[in-house]
Parts: sequence; C-alpha cells; structure tokens
Amino acid sequence: MESPKVRCANCGFLSGKVDHDPELKLVDLEWRRTGKSTSFPGARHSPFCFHGHAGPEEDYKRQFEDTRDKQKSYVAAINSERACSDYCAFESGHSPKEHAEMITAREVAREVQEKNATEADKNRAHQAAEAEKARQWQNERDRKQDEKDEKNRQWQEAQEKDRRAWQESQESKRTAQDYSYKKRLAVITAVTTVLLAGIASVVAFFGGRYFAEIDKHKQTPNTQAAPQSSSMP
Repeated sequence: MESPKVRCANCGFLSGKVDHDPELKLVDLEWRRTGKSTSFPGARHSPFCFHGHAGPEEDYKRQFEDTRDKQKSYVAAINSERACSDYCAFESGHSPKEHAEMITAREVAREVQEKNATEADKNRAHQAAEAEKARQWQNERDRKQDEKDEKNRQWQEAQEKDRRAWQESQESKRTAQDYSYKKRLAVITAVTTVLLAGIASVVAFFGGRYFAEIDKHKQTPNTQAAPQSSSMP
C-alpha cells in the first residue's frame, strides 16, 4: 500500500540539530514558520528526520542551491509533499523522542486493546459454545423426558384399556349369570306352576270324590234303625 503524501512541517518527527549535541531537538512552531530557531541559537538550518529519512535534508540542499537563502530553503523543504510511512502529527511542546514514545504507547495500547478484544472474542466464543452445549443438553434432556412421558402415556393407555376390557368382561359375565339365573328361575317357576297345578288337580279330584261320598251317605235311608224303633213297647 502506497504511503500518503505528507509535509514534514506538520510532523512531530521533524528535528533540529545543534553542534556538539547528539540529541535531536524540538522544532517549535516559530522555527517551522520562519526557518530559524530562537530556542537553539546554534542550531543548524538543515531539517532532520528523527527516523533518519534523508528527504527533508536533500530538499533543503536543492532549495538552497537555487535561493541561497537558508530560512526560505528550510521552510520550502519542510513544506514539500512526500510519501512517508513514519509520519506523526505534530503536537506542540513535545520533542521527537516524546512523539516516538507516544506512538509506542499508542501501539502498545492498541495491541492491548486488540488482545483484549481477541480475549473478549474468545470468551464470547467460549460462552457461545458453552451455551450451545447447554442448549443441546437441555434439548436431549427434554427429548428423553418426552420419550419417558410418551411411554408412561402409552402404559397408562394400555392399563386403561385392560381395565375397560376387564370391566366389560365382568359385565358380560354378570349379564350371562343374570340370564342364566333368570332362565333357571323361569324353569323353576314353570315347573312349580305345573306341580302346583297337578297337586291342585289331585286335591280337587280326591276332594270331589270325598265330598261326593259324604253326600251319598247322607242321601241313603237308615234301614236298620227303623225296625228297632217299631218293636219298642
């Protein structure tokens, strides 16, 4: 990916050098605007990059060859656009080293944030996996419970069916017993009726004869008693 076009005048890594001092100096706003340092009187006019890019210094040399004006050459060089991957927006009051430390801190914070985000993603994935396991476990438990309930329902239906069949069998037996009893009772009643009728007929027959004999004896005259009564004085 191509680096964006930037200007050193707006970068926090734009640095100044002072003779006999190896530390790169902060280029303040006045120095950036005018091309002359008031904070470091012995500072060199050539711009320097904290990361060692040679572009600003080379641009200054070309500008100075044309103009022979150090300050104008400095301002023109740092305001030239160039592609740079190490650009960092300038924050007034902070040295190039402090800008590097801020970038490092930001990168560390970003890495920590990314790590935390990764850990959070892992935790969410773990929680989702655990939730899925719990859901599957619950579904399996519900399935087994449904199977158990279905077996119990079928068993109860079978028991109810057997109970109804037994009741119907008992009802059939009672019905058959009642029919047999009624039938025997009817036979006994018929036989008893016939016997009673026969007895009544016999009684009537012999009773009739008995009373007929009695009536016959009543109607016959007493022939032996009459002569005895006539021979009496």
